[in-house]
Amino acid sequence: IGDQVWMAENLNFDPGDVSGMGETAWSGCYNNESANCSKYGRLYTWEVAMDNAECAFGKSCSISPENSVQGICPEGWHLPSSTEWNDLWSAVGGSDNAGTKLKSTKGWSEGSDSFGFAVLPAGYRKPDSNFEGEGGDASIWRSDADGAQYAKYWKFSNAANVGGWSGYKSFAFSVRCLKD
Repeated sequence: IGDQVWMAENLNFDPGDVSGMGETAWSGCYNNESANCSKYGRLYTWEVAMDNAECAFGKSCSISPENSVQGICPEGWHLPSSTEWNDLWSAVGGSDNAGTKLKSTKGWSEGSDSFGFAVLPAGYRKPDSNFEGEGGDASIWRSDADGAQYAKYWKFSNAANVGGWSGYKSFAFSVRCLKD
């Protein structure tokens, strides 16, 4: 898309036991049902997505916007920064319409999947271990921290636009990787 090569679906890599990263570190499937990993990809707390215990909830880590972060992405890929996501929005005509253009034609009230990005309404896991949003929400981590407790993410919903947010690092969201 534009000059970028994105994964065409959410990451579905099981990192194994992540408890050593911190007390809020978690990765798994929506509603703890393995079929949902096959359907939507896995959900990851931010320190697991970053593959870095120093970035855990309650810890500040410094990440230079000029340096890409491989995180949990496979070799040759990385977690996209806000700048790289903004390049994607520009390539698809802006964030005001990116939601419609990048969402799958399945699972949403409106989605054209004009670029083969195929965002599905994967939902998310809250810090209290409850799940929400399946069928109406997809939240995807960015590689940008926002202090010790928060990190940035993009939220797709049933709206045409995509919203940028900052949320607790202990939420578990999807990961979409970008080719180096």
